[in-house]
Amino acid sequence: MRQLSYDGLWKKLIDFKMTKKDLKKQTKVSTSTIAKMTQNKIVSLEILLRLCEYFDCDIEDLVSYRKEIENKEKLIEGLETLKQICDDQNKTKLSKVLQQSILELKNKWKEVEDEKKWNFKKNTARRVSNLEIARKAQWTKHRAWIYW
Repeated sequence: MRQLSYDGLWKKLIDFKMTKKDLKKQTKVSTSTIAKMTQNKIVSLEILLRLCEYFDCDIEDLVSYRKEIENKEKLIEGLETLKQICDDQNKTKLSKVLQQSILELKNKWKEVEDEKKWNFKKNTARRVSNLEIARKAQWTKHRAWIYW
């Protein structure tokens, strides 16, 4: 399975100290298109070119399309079986390399999962914060209207 990612675009927004709302205004990209990009869905090439022109970069700087391993457990299981065969045949060097590869894969996948969880928590916190700001603004407006 392949995965589309707009991580480069979100990094550009951070570098330019922009919000998605600012991006919408500056590049005339619709809210629904920004929502699609947030969900890592496909958008038109015209939109991507417009963003590249605005940020003065290449498409690869905004979008990545990478292959994701579907059956991580099967891959680990296969490597462990291969390691066991090497152990049985006293091929210790190869066994150590395989063990190191298994550990690196497990750590990398754990990092990816942790990053996904962190991004979800960060986005949720941002939404809650924006909601609180909106509520305070409404309350202040309402209170000011009562006193006038």
